[in-house]
Amino acid sequence: MPVWLLMLGLATGNSAWAQSTELELLVAGNEYHRSDLPANPAGTWWVLHRPAGETVLEQLQVVVTPFQTCGDDEPEEQRGRALSVPAAHDPILLVRGHAALRAGTVRTVFLDDGVVGEARRVEAQWDERAVIVSHVAEDPSGDRPGEYRIELTVGDRRFQLHSDQWHGDGHWRVRWIGDLNRDGWPDLLVDASYKYSVYTTRLYLSRESDGRLEVSEAATFTHSAC
Repeated sequence: MPVWLLMLGLATGNSAWAQSTELELLVAGNEYHRSDLPANPAGTWWVLHRPAGETVLEQLQVVVTPFQTCGDDEPEEQRGRALSVPAAHDPILLVRGHAALRAGTVRTVFLDDGVVGEARRVEAQWDERAVIVSHVAEDPSGDRPGEYRIELTVGDRRFQLHSDQWHGDGHWRVRWIGDLNRDGWPDLLVDASYKYSVYTTRLYLSRESDGRLEVSEAATFTHSAC
């Protein structure tokens, strides 16, 4: 998946730093197939949620409930899965596998309410810098597919986070912008998929290294519509 830089030698990409974290990402929900989930999704995860109006990261128990889904041929089959976090209030994301994460309050500058995150341009303020996440879709022409892009601007620094072929459908949503890894730079949780039947949530982590800002896709969670 191409992740490339648009401006002045700032490095992005699937860096060794991002790959070495071996992050797993989940989003709580009620309509997953068991094949969409890791082999052992229940248990302790880092959960980002809002227990009292502020965003908090803490380790909580995730509960997985089997159910019969539309792909089950026999009544006793239960290949559907629901994910819940009973102790969490409005969980934003579930993540595990990152040794540097720690419990506590997490700075948040944007949280989707189910509507505003689907705008083609989502803007927030990070100190004196504007953070802008844009969805750019170029329509197909004849037999040639269009292009689907996710672009990020942090102050005067611009990045292309994701691109794919575009056939006129798919999903787009900015779920959250904040500082998950507490390095002083914004991280993002974004839905970006080129196909109507495939949902992909992508976690991008930012950090500054040798004076350069890096933005890497650290984890994804993909599931298909039944």
